[in-house]
Amino acid sequence: MQQRLINVPEWHEFAACRSRQDLNWIEAWPGDDAEACKAVCRCCPVRLICAITALSAAEQGGVWGGLDADDRAALARESGQGSLPDLPPQGEARDRAAAAPSLAGIA
Repeated sequence: MQQRLINVPEWHEFAACRSRQDLNWIEAWPGDDAEACKAVCRCCPVRLICAITALSAAEQGGVWGGLDADDRAALARESGQGSLPDLPPQGEARDRAAAAPSLAGIA
């Protein structure tokens, strides 16, 4: 087993995006690369956990689990969370994760 230098969730190993370094996943705002990224996500085996992780961390940009920034903001509003919050101070992420909106409609 390879030793990890940083704490990367195990599910990352199974993400479809790992083989698509040609796409801009982090700065993929709605439009441009975002639609191509979403297409890769549609068949990804870890799509749901990826989306939950992004919502829990209040990721503001990029495509995560097939959701771009606008998609995540809409889910937050629809679930009564309002707009996506800024990243919480260190130590509060666990509380934010517990209050994350449901993703039942995207799986």
